[in-house]
Amino acid sequence: MKVISFCLWGNKPQYIQGAIKNLQLAKEIYPDWTCWFFMNENEYWNYDRTLKDKVYEAGGLFQIFPRYKDHHLMLARFLAIDIKPSKWANVEVMISRDCDSRLSLREKLAVDKWMASDKQFLVMKDHPWHAGV
Repeated sequence: MKVISFCLWGNKPQYIQGAIKNLQLAKEIYPDWTCWFFMNENEYWNYDRTLKDKVYEAGGLFQIFPRYKDHHLMLARFLAIDIKPSKWANVEVMISRDCDSRLSLREKLAVDKWMASDKQFLVMKDHPWHAGV
């Protein structure tokens, strides 16, 4: 299974709308990948039904971490490579994305090139704020 892993920081429109838009883009750009959304348990119950329905309709999955908050939650999305939600769904490759950033064909071309290489990791820093990270 190939996973696009996101974390949801809260119920802000930029994250909810971003999650929904990325679900739509994933169908076009990454048709054989599944979107997973990592979040705090309390936030899950506060989310709009529209987001939940769209995630489930797209074959996506929520990973809920009751005790994860703030920056810990941001890092939880990297656990996707090690989580096995069922005995039939082993993650072979994952990419991690922000909900307020859109999936793109340019990124997909870089991911394809990375997957064809012998490299284990690909780091893309395509925003000026990423320089210090």
